[in-house]
Amino acid sequence: MTQPGGRRWTADVFQALIRDRPHRPAFSTTAAAGVVPAQARAGLLDPDALLQQLGAAR
Repeated sequence: MTQPGGRRWTADVFQALIRDRPHRPAFSTTAAAGVVPAQARAGLLDPDALLQQLGAAR
């Protein structure tokens, strides 16, 4: 079951990764697309929200 706000959190993480930060350069979209699913598998993001987000992007 998708956590409340899970889709927004997933999108926020992706957007944060592809932006330059003071402590690191931006990730490429390809690299960020690999990080987000890894975080979902590790339990840091809601996997159901990730699947919904990927489905919405198609």
